[in-house]
Amino acid sequence: MEPDRPLTLCLYGFSSNLNPVKGIPPEQVAGWLNERHVNAVFVAKESDEVLGALRQAGVRIYREMTLFAGKSLYQTHPEWRPITADGTEQKPDGWYYGLCPNKEDLRQKRLREFEKRIADPRIDGVWLDFIRYPIRWEKQDPTQLDNCFCDDCIRLYREAVAGDFEVPQDMDRAELARWILENHLPSWIEFKAERIATWVHEARLIRDRVRPDATIGIFTVPWSSNEQNGAIFRVVGQDYVKLAEDVDIFSPMVYHLLCRKGPSWPAEFTKETILRTGKLVWPIVQAMDEPSKLSYEELEQVILDSGRASGTGVIVFTAGHLDKEKKWEPAMRAFRTLVGEKESKP
Repeated sequence: MEPDRPLTLCLYGFSSNLNPVKGIPPEQVAGWLNERHVNAVFVAKESDEVLGALRQAGVRIYREMTLFAGKSLYQTHPEWRPITADGTEQKPDGWYYGLCPNKEDLRQKRLREFEKRIADPRIDGVWLDFIRYPIRWEKQDPTQLDNCFCDDCIRLYREAVAGDFEVPQDMDRAELARWILENHLPSWIEFKAERIATWVHEARLIRDRVRPDATIGIFTVPWSSNEQNGAIFRVVGQDYVKLAEDVDIFSPMVYHLLCRKGPSWPAEFTKETILRTGKLVWPIVQAMDEPSKLSYEELEQVILDSGRASGTGVIVFTAGHLDKEKKWEPAMRAFRTLVGEKESKP
């Protein structure tokens, strides 16, 4: 770990209603975190008193923001549902309801929400989540669907490639999707990545105008460039290099059990992401028993290895699972060890 950079030890989903701190005064909540070397938290809803006490104690406060997903919007805005290459609506995948990232009214809605959130003086930054084309990736064999081929996506693609080649006007949706994927896949991949990166760029301009000292982070799909047939570009639309132009901190979601990976993988992917982006990388690691039991020893080791690989920070997902599954001790022991190693550096 780099001795000249502060080490961020962060809990995602922290709440003053968790068992260890439930019912105690806000100052004691902050003290409980300080004693365990927790210096950053992601929160959903908290009282001004708790947020004030955390800030007073030097605990940074972050919020997460969902972009192109959501059950409620999927149900109430059928026009925002993604269209697959066969011309049909993409169905929900379990809990996951993806939305087309190219609906201008949705994009503007999210930009307005981002501005409101980043302007909140009680928080230190916002992490972008579900900032991708629709896919539920957190499983062993994700269903990879080529999307989105709605009227808006096709129109925007035509505009993007105008001057390079002409996109046929006389094909039905499925035929046109096949024509694009078979004849012009590189330009389609570039178009998708640019649409995601453009939203992030617009958000960064808002941040620079409204609250330049606030942090923009991003939760990214943890796939290498050559993994899953290049699906991080072709399906997801996340180009880490493009995104690095506007993102301060990358947080690849290295949930190793959900992805059926070994315990060494989160640290390995963290190192890779640092090389790909040249930015700070705070991996967000899995704490829950899903789909199988995560032992105390493995949780502690994953946090340690990931924190060491990052050199600047690690996030535990989630504080609620540490509470429910009685895993506070191994997680906080890992934090204590990381702090000790940092302080012992010459």
